Amino acid sequence: RRNLINFLKDLSITMLVSTHDLHMVKDLFPRMVIMDGGEIVADGLTRELLEDEELLLAHGLERP
Repeated sequence: RRNLINFLKDLSITMLVSTHDLHMVKDLFPRMVIMDGGEIVADGLTRELLEDEELLLAHGLERP
């Protein structure tokens, strides 16, 4: 997994990924969007959104 993350980090492309793997999101993406029920509920810096435990819990997510 670590080799894949390093490979993806080195790519100079924009990636759109749909995942529940917040560990991967934390390691790879500086920005994230949280969706719930088909609606965008948060959009911002990954580190800031992942620190907002209330936001994560309200949408069925856990801090990595």
